Amino acid sequence: MHINSVDELTAQFPALVAELERSQTLGTIGPRDLEDHLHHALGYSAVLKGLGISSGQCADLGPGAGLPSLVIAATMPATDWTLIERRERSVARLDITISRVGWIDRVRCWLGDAEDAGRDLRGQFDLVTARGFGPPAMTAECAAPLLRIGGTLVVSEPPGEQTRWPKEGLLTLGLAPNPQIDPLYWSATKISTTPENFPRRVGVPRRKPIW
Repeated sequence: MHINSVDELTAQFPALVAELERSQTLGTIGPRDLEDHLHHALGYSAVLKGLGISSGQCADLGPGAGLPSLVIAATMPATDWTLIERRERSVARLDITISRVGWIDRVRCWLGDAEDAGRDLRGQFDLVTARGFGPPAMTAECAAPLLRIGGTLVVSEPPGEQTRWPKEGLLTLGLAPNPQIDPLYWSATKISTTPENFPRRVGVPRRKPIW
C-alpha cells in the first residue's frame, strides 16, 4: 500500500490516527506534534521498502502507544505484528486501539519484559522494530534472539551515530549491519544463531551492556 505522507495516512486510516491522538492526550505519546511522530513512523516503512521487506511476522520492542508498529501495519497489510510491552497501562490502551482499528486478526500484544520475550518467542520473527527502546547494546541483545536467520532489525538512530553499533559486538549476537538507507534509521540482518545465553536476565542488558 502506497502511503507516503501523514495526510495520506490520515485519509486512509482515520480511526488509527484518531486513536493515536487519543493516546497522546492520555500521555502515552510524547508532547511533540503528532504529525512529527507519524512522519517518523512512516520513515520506517520507507526504509523497509528500500530493504525489500513488505510482509512477514513482525515484533515491536516497547511500542508504547503503537509507534512505529501500527503505522507500519497500516502501510504494509501483509505484516502480522506482536507488540512487546512491559507496561500494563500501555497494553490496555494498545488493545483498545487494535480493536477499534479492526486489526485483532493480525496485531496482538505480549505483556512482559523484552528479555523474557527473547526466550518465550525466540526465533519467531522476520522483522523487529524499536523506537527509543534503549541503548544500542541493550536493543540488539533483546532483539537478536527474536529474529529468524535472515530477519531484520530496524531502529531509529541519531544521524551520524553508526559507531554506536560496532560490528564485533553485533556479530556476537548473530547480527550484521546493513548499508544505511536513511540517516535517521539503522538496520541489521540476522546472519547466524544468537547464543543461548542471550538475552540475559531482565535488567542485565541495560546495567551491563556487552559493548
